[in-house]
Amino acid sequence: MIASMSLAPKHDAPVAEKFAYFLSQLQEVQSSGDGYKACCPAHPDDRASLSVQIGEKGIVATCHAGCTFPQICHAVNVTASWMFERSTSASTKSASTERETGSWIYTDESGNPLFRTVRIEDGTVGENGKPKKTFRQQAADGKGGWKNSVKNTRVVPYRLAHVFLNLFNDPVLIVEGEKHCDRLAELGFIATCNAGGAAAGNSKNKWRPEHSECLRGSDVIILPDNDKPGREHAQNVAKSLEGIAASVKICILPGLPEKGDVIDWLDTGGTKEELQRLLDAAVSVEEAFPEEPSSRKSSSDGRTEIQITPDEHIVVDETLNALMADDNLYKRNGQLFHVVREMDDVCEDGIRRSMGTPRIHAVSAGHLRERMTQRCYFYKQADDSRIHCSPPASLVNGIHTRGFWPQLRNLAGVTEIPVLRPDGSILTTPGWDESTGLLYVPNGELPQLKENPTHADAVQARDLLLDVVADFPFASPAHQSAWLAGLLTVLARRAFNGPAPMFLIDANIRGSGKSLLTDVISLITTSRSMPRFSNPESEEESRKRITSLALAGDPLILIDNINSSLGSASLDAVLTSTSWKDRRLGGNEIVEMPMKAIWFGTGNNVILAGDMSRRICHIRLDSLEENPEERSGFRHPKLLAHVREHRMELLAAGLTLLRAFIVAGSPSADLKPWGSFEGWSDLIRNCVVWCGMDDPGGTRKELAEASDRDAGALRMLFDGWADIDPKGEGLSALEMTTLLDFFKRRRDYVNSGMEFSAADRLIEKEQRELESVKTALCELCGVPELTAKDARKLGNQLRRFKGRVIGDQRLECRSHGRNKVNKWQVKQIDAVCTVSAVSVPCRQKILKEGEEEITESKKRDTGNENNKRPKTHTAHASHTAFRSTDDNCPMCGFDTDQPGEPCLGCRENDN
Repeated sequence: MIASMSLAPKHDAPVAEKFAYFLSQLQEVQSSGDGYKACCPAHPDDRASLSVQIGEKGIVATCHAGCTFPQICHAVNVTASWMFERSTSASTKSASTERETGSWIYTDESGNPLFRTVRIEDGTVGENGKPKKTFRQQAADGKGGWKNSVKNTRVVPYRLAHVFLNLFNDPVLIVEGEKHCDRLAELGFIATCNAGGAAAGNSKNKWRPEHSECLRGSDVIILPDNDKPGREHAQNVAKSLEGIAASVKICILPGLPEKGDVIDWLDTGGTKEELQRLLDAAVSVEEAFPEEPSSRKSSSDGRTEIQITPDEHIVVDETLNALMADDNLYKRNGQLFHVVREMDDVCEDGIRRSMGTPRIHAVSAGHLRERMTQRCYFYKQADDSRIHCSPPASLVNGIHTRGFWPQLRNLAGVTEIPVLRPDGSILTTPGWDESTGLLYVPNGELPQLKENPTHADAVQARDLLLDVVADFPFASPAHQSAWLAGLLTVLARRAFNGPAPMFLIDANIRGSGKSLLTDVISLITTSRSMPRFSNPESEEESRKRITSLALAGDPLILIDNINSSLGSASLDAVLTSTSWKDRRLGGNEIVEMPMKAIWFGTGNNVILAGDMSRRICHIRLDSLEENPEERSGFRHPKLLAHVREHRMELLAAGLTLLRAFIVAGSPSADLKPWGSFEGWSDLIRNCVVWCGMDDPGGTRKELAEASDRDAGALRMLFDGWADIDPKGEGLSALEMTTLLDFFKRRRDYVNSGMEFSAADRLIEKEQRELESVKTALCELCGVPELTAKDARKLGNQLRRFKGRVIGDQRLECRSHGRNKVNKWQVKQIDAVCTVSAVSVPCRQKILKEGEEEITESKKRDTGNENNKRPKTHTAHASHTAFRSTDDNCPMCGFDTDQPGEPCLGCRENDN
């Protein structure tokens, strides 16, 4: 095949010289385009299938029959690097040379070649110190040569002719690799294998049904390599031979190193006689590879084997049984979840979380598929072989949307610290806790706790905790007790039923340490800052954030730097319940999640809206410093560093205090009830009082009086009600707004500098005395000025407080007239009649006292049309200052509250 054997030029010779030499080594060289064509030297070639030309970097040779470039170079006794122009760069490395270092021919029963396995080495060394090698298969071409494709070639085991001659005389040994077979044959054993060895990882099983058929009726003994692929391959071969071979046994060679095989065993002193004794003692597959009782294992890495069949309910159950082994897959209120940690400080949905914060995250269908393939080996059965496959979309969606998973654990929340259980014990074992549903992932080593601490231990623990906050200017001992209650609530949240109040830390001035107090609690209980967000500006925003927090399962939540009134319908609801139900963000699905987070809030002189005051445990800081942030002389100058250093001691102190209270029998202090928070009050409030501190609930009354905006506005309205309703007949919202609107216009008229009468001056006096009523109504409606256009809004607001009691007075409403107009009244609780008028002069009295001055005023104003009074009756409080062209009173010509009817003043004068 080689035309000439002259000496090849050196590596650094010119490419043209090397090209001429290369052509001289070829047969039937012909010019073709920019290069030449010739017979390929790497295989029997009669079609001139080789193309050769000079490229940019050297000689390019391409065999169109499939021979590789290194094979072509090897056939003409040159290296691949020789074919290229020598680089002058010191960093350039020469390419390694591939060479054939062994071949094993597979024949049929008569010894005719079918294909061969070729071992190729490239001259490099692997990590194990042995030469790197690859294996290729080539089919016989029928002409004494080989072709690189084995397509449509019969599949047979190695040394089949030898096996066939001795098939029923001696047992057939199945090993991995042709070298093993040849070595055993030298010792007189009948041995065979399949091409390619054992399947690695999730590769397709290389022992085919055709291999098994060639061994029909024989006794088979399998000698597996000592590694997982070897053992799994042995099990696959044994399963394939079931019902075909007369018997199948396993021989485990003793003393093999990891990844050792029969050649290693023989090279370390194993003999033919000893091997024969081991073969005679071979055991069944079940004895050699006992299955775990809970599941079947796959052929590669211990995952559970699951066959994909039309019986989807069976496949789903088998998959769920396998997913039980997933230690980070949980169910929670009809959904699948796993626990993740924030990899950095993040702000999501307006909520800021610190790095490392554990968060409960919903499992998507795509992520569920990933977890399924980690635990399960899915396959389809095709004749006698298995085909590895991905889980079908119907299986993934069926499990994801099932809604109930009896095999999976229910996740109530995540804790990084030991907590008090409902039975009074303390959770200290890491992992998922069955009694609470909590996943305990410790982030520190807790000191040994006493099993039965005493009251003295509790007092000592209390003092240790209070020492941390000794520098804070608590307004009273009760406010200090409220802070301790907040810390204990975090440790005992799972120990009582029902909700817990919100802990509001406010101060009289900025820089007093409000956020620092929350950080102390958070550092002790989580080692990081609380998830926090600013006070939502709208109800919709508030609901979205609460839903996000409920889904994430955050145990602590802080509304930071509250600079507006605190309170909304959604916040009111979440503070008095233990679950939250709302539409999932970005979709229409309604989700319901457990909500047992502890809420905190900080701000300066926070105003509470609505009914928030009864949901608040108040922690008030009252600093006497103008600039409290400039204080010095602290007991703990670097407080947070102190807390971090002694965190586990402080945590143990809190648990000791709670445990001592439980051991003492949870004695009741007969505290005043706290509605909606009875469970929390029975445990936390009583525990705080039991250890010698003031009742943390004692701060509620002061907070309600100072911060309840609605209560203050109602009290102001009740005090001045007699001024606007002296007869106690009741007023509609329209009448109230019309009255206030009139006074506003009169004020504008007076302030214009025009001369006005005694009646005007008296009405101005009445206006000043009714200022508190106007302020109260504006406060309730949330507007700076109240006009007749706001009547509907005022009526809606008053309906919220129907039946509200302030002192000994009560707001009531009755329907009046044919149109059922709501008339509002303030009544004494123990009286039927309305509240009597106070000493402020009523409108009629003002007009009567000023009648003479009004007459004189009319005389002075004669000729001045702009200031003329109507002759029918005197001015009254329901009149507007200027004439209107629409909806005028038919009696006086002034504005009327009922189109076509006399105005309110005219009706009162007529009466």
